[in-house]
Amino acid sequence: MKKIALFLLIIPIFASAQQKKLVDKVVAKVDGEVILKSDLDQAFAFYRMQFPANISDSELRKKILDELITEKLLYVEAKKDTTIKVTDAEVDKYLDQQIQNMKQQMGEKAFQEKLKEEGLTEAALRRKYRKNVREQLYVQKLIEKKIKPLVSVSPDEVKKFYETHLDSIPPKPDMVRIAHILIRIKPSPEVVAQAKRKAEALYKKLQNGASFEDLASKYSDDLQSAANGGDIGIVKKTDLPEHIRKVVAPLEPGEIAPPVEGDYGFHIFKMVEKQDDMYHLKQIFVQFRPTRNDTLRAKKLAEKVYRLLKSGKYSFDELASKYSDDTDTKDLGGDLGWIPVTNLPPDMKSVIDTMKVGEISAPVLTQFGYHIIKLIDRKKGGRPSFEEIQPQLTQILYQRKLQQAIDAYVKKLRKKIYVKIYES
Repeated sequence: MKKIALFLLIIPIFASAQQKKLVDKVVAKVDGEVILKSDLDQAFAFYRMQFPANISDSELRKKILDELITEKLLYVEAKKDTTIKVTDAEVDKYLDQQIQNMKQQMGEKAFQEKLKEEGLTEAALRRKYRKNVREQLYVQKLIEKKIKPLVSVSPDEVKKFYETHLDSIPPKPDMVRIAHILIRIKPSPEVVAQAKRKAEALYKKLQNGASFEDLASKYSDDLQSAANGGDIGIVKKTDLPEHIRKVVAPLEPGEIAPPVEGDYGFHIFKMVEKQDDMYHLKQIFVQFRPTRNDTLRAKKLAEKVYRLLKSGKYSFDELASKYSDDTDTKDLGGDLGWIPVTNLPPDMKSVIDTMKVGEISAPVLTQFGYHIIKLIDRKKGGRPSFEEIQPQLTQILYQRKLQQAIDAYVKKLRKKIYVKIYES
């Protein structure tokens, strides 16, 4: 089962409004320290989104409570060591880092709006988590002093691990570095208007009480999520385009946003759950359905760009900057970086397989539009050598041995420190 790591983690930095209304109570005592139901509830809300659904709520809560007890045991032991000190400056520094990370993830404006929603100032937020951070820093220092010195990984251990697990180490796929000029098949205004009318009609049904999941199953053009009632899973806030993020961000769980236009159609989003930097979303997607004339117009432009390349008068970089609809790469000469061959769309892969390094392809049609592809380089995959993955294997072994050492240390603490668990 996936390991929960609570050390040095504020979870979450904002409590939900629902959690605020709960009547708090003690769920466990460790020596003179208590673990509150609110602590457990907040941790549960954070980790429920990250663990598979086949782990029951009760099982996950039990596992989280056990980790919270572990942290308290380590904190109690750290406090007994008079050589371990945590200064106010260290607490301030860690809080500064956490809050800065939050501002970067949310944006300064959204961060301040969230503070206002919670009835907090930044200073109040710092006060709220100051004790929590101090405890976590004590735990970190105890681990650094008492446990990490006992853990080491020798080169022979890493080599043996590599040889023992060689068959289970996945081979590296063949890789290609390519650049492209993307000419999207852009829908006509009539096509956009038709899709918008359909999306607005579906949204009206939702406002009148229709089931989001039923409408997604029947009408969404995203067939993969439609089969799951529109569920697209958990997405990072930063992975959403800015204009979509602005529509989704204000939603509370259960709320539905009006249709928002994307590159390929209109999206109607429903918020299932949200954390500071993650959203669990469902969607109904109404796809643009370009006409034959839209496709021919894009093909004609792609062929024009290809002729300009073949003429030798313009560089690939110049034409990518001028014509490519891939806004992420157009100013990089269309460079997509290194891509596993297995990740390429089939139509693109079949063309690249026949190309030589430096060669430029004629326009290739995929689901995204017409691509003019330049093969910059390629490298063969295969079983990674020991030297290639030695650093990663060393880190894996070190973390495994460190966790074992922590577990053994905590097992001893449980025998000498009073622990009382109440109803969780």
